[in-house]
Amino acid sequence: MTPSAVTTSQLHLLSWMSVPIFPVTAGSP
Repeated sequence: MTPSAVTTSQLHLLSWMSVPIFPVTAGSP
């Protein structure tokens, strides 16, 4: 696995984890 692939995987994972967090944060008072 190349470093580029690792970075892409980490970025994808981070983005995927951040998706459900945005609506929750926006909906919080």
